[in-house]
Amino acid sequence: MLTLLRKYPLSIIWVLFILVMCSVRMTSIPLSGSIHIPNFDKLVHFGFFFVLSALLFMESTRQQNTSLTRLKVSIVIFLIAAIYGGSIELLQKFVFTYRSAEWFDFLADAAGSICSLILILIFTTAKKTQTENVH
Repeated sequence: MLTLLRKYPLSIIWVLFILVMCSVRMTSIPLSGSIHIPNFDKLVHFGFFFVLSALLFMESTRQQNTSLTRLKVSIVIFLIAAIYGGSIELLQKFVFTYRSAEWFDFLADAAGSICSLILILIFTTAKKTQTENVH
């Protein structure tokens, strides 16, 4: 457990932040009723999991594990994010019953993760290609 805390401190903090934000009553969040953007909660879910996937990727690749390619790391991260997003929705349905569980929240979670990882793979591949062309 301490190893995970040392290797993934930002990701763990973000995971806990997501859990808290997805478990509190919306009335306990100041100004939560004053935002009237259609499907704003989906954008929030997208953002939560976009950041989570980016943090996981950053902290995973920082470990210098050369046995896993960036694509394999991305697939594992997506699976972790998808399982976590699904778990949050199940918690909202069965534990935090004052919150609503929605399939579209889960899809927004997955979309945020996928978009984050695709952008990271594009930029890291472009950076690697650029570095190789210089040498």
